[in-house]
Amino acid sequence: MIHAEDWQREQERLDLVTGELQTAIAGIEPEVSGLREQVTEIRKRFWEEVTVNTSTDEDFEETFYSIKQQEALLSERERSHRVRMQRYKSMKRLLPSPYFGRIDFQEEGQGGNEQIYIGVASFATEDGLDFLVYDWRTPIASMYYDHSPGAAAYETPGGEITGTMTLKRQYRIRAAKLQNVFDTSLTIGDELLQQVLGKGADSQMRSIVATIQKEQNAIIRDDRSRMLIVQGAAGSGKTSAALQRVAYLLYKHRERITADQIVLFSPNPMFNSYVSTVLPELGEENMQQTTFQEYLEHWLGTEFRLEDPFAQIEYAMSPETAPGYKARMSGMTYKASGDFLQALRNYALWLGQEGMLFRSIRFRERELITAAQMKSQFYSYAPTIRLANRIILLRDWLLRELAALEVKELEADWARDELDYLDTEQYAEAYSTLLKKVQRQSAVFDFAEQYEEIYGELRGQEQGEENVFDYADQEEELLLRLIVKESFKPLRREVRRLKFIDVPGLYSQLFAEDAEAYRQMTGTAAVPELWPDICGQTRQKLDRLELFYEDATPFLYLKELIEGTRRIPSSDISL
Repeated sequence: MIHAEDWQREQERLDLVTGELQTAIAGIEPEVSGLREQVTEIRKRFWEEVTVNTSTDEDFEETFYSIKQQEALLSERERSHRVRMQRYKSMKRLLPSPYFGRIDFQEEGQGGNEQIYIGVASFATEDGLDFLVYDWRTPIASMYYDHSPGAAAYETPGGEITGTMTLKRQYRIRAAKLQNVFDTSLTIGDELLQQVLGKGADSQMRSIVATIQKEQNAIIRDDRSRMLIVQGAAGSGKTSAALQRVAYLLYKHRERITADQIVLFSPNPMFNSYVSTVLPELGEENMQQTTFQEYLEHWLGTEFRLEDPFAQIEYAMSPETAPGYKARMSGMTYKASGDFLQALRNYALWLGQEGMLFRSIRFRERELITAAQMKSQFYSYAPTIRLANRIILLRDWLLRELAALEVKELEADWARDELDYLDTEQYAEAYSTLLKKVQRQSAVFDFAEQYEEIYGELRGQEQGEENVFDYADQEEELLLRLIVKESFKPLRREVRRLKFIDVPGLYSQLFAEDAEAYRQMTGTAAVPELWPDICGQTRQKLDRLELFYEDATPFLYLKELIEGTRRIPSSDISL
């Protein structure tokens, strides 16, 4: 504990910071509320502030830029509201306990000690010249975790700053009142740790940044390692360090990384709930959380029935005399090995030269584009182009081919047959919808594209034509275009989703029972024991649209080697 005089000074300093926080919160509350109302009002009145006029090119251009201007205004208000709301939440979070630590640091070559108070977020005076609280993730705050009083240093973008730490102090603050204050050395004080942990069991994990140990801090702030594996006994703080590392990375690289770009794989859904409050307590948005099985189901569950890990374990514990048991166990071991990982990588390189499999695009029981045409087009691209990039080039080629085929289908009998079956109400509704499409789209509507596609057709080819539209003459063509376009929409959607690649066939191709063919495709010198049986079991599962648990991860990895990695939309993963 500290002397009574020091205690009094610390309480006065705490009162000062609390007062500044209350003043700042009171000042920003009307701004937050006002901006929220402005955003709501702009959204509500968006189209009232825009006059849609597409009679001439000049009117269309004016409409386009009017909408762009209104959209920019809305974006600016939303951004301002988001920034102020984040600052408001940060200050509200600091108010009950503004900081938990302090170091006094004298920089080498400079006179006087700088008092650095450390909390879960930064807070400065109104003029921004004096930091009353430093975020625990700032470079200077790292000394609190890494050093004891004496020689100390911290890294900055401009290089290392050295000096002397003359004081290291810890606080326990509740409701803006000091509960405990004591000076400490290198390790976080046992008394503080016991008080934090002695609050009793909780259904949710807490962000105890005040008790980070030196070794944990090295993990949290490691910027040199592309991959980091942390091992430790149960209760050693692995999960805490991992979540605090996420918070640190989001703080340091906030211009490049957002929370929805990070996925936490949990052992079970209950764990997701347990850790769900940690990042919000540290002032960050929550990352995406899921189990690995849910992740596999998300990407593969629509195409396959996936075995879960418990079923795999149950099989592994079944009698060894069961039919195919030894082959299955050998397959499990091999498919989880580094050798198979390298084999998949080599297989992807081989596919860049030969062996790609595609699915033809069919429409109304006809092949519009055959698998052979796709293969020919794919291998016409330079072999130096990455496999995934060639897939994108092929996708774009297919979309262009579909656009050309769509035009040809306007003359097809089926399109005119469907036109004949439209009743009067459908006829009028479809035509009206097409005619007004330019005027009734949302704020994110691509007017330039729709102008070229729809409005340009309505106005005629020549600039000087009279703006009179002959509805009767154009009615049939417009409706035919609409019918064919809607019919081709599922084809375009499947192409954009890369469904024209036969990934199951490519994975099955690996297990053709011919060991020599496998070696040629993968550059692998050896194959596991009972290889023909392993191949037979794997292919039988694939034929039934099922996957062993040991096949799910390799299948998904191969899929991403071919198609490229994909970002998971935050709406697709439970938080």
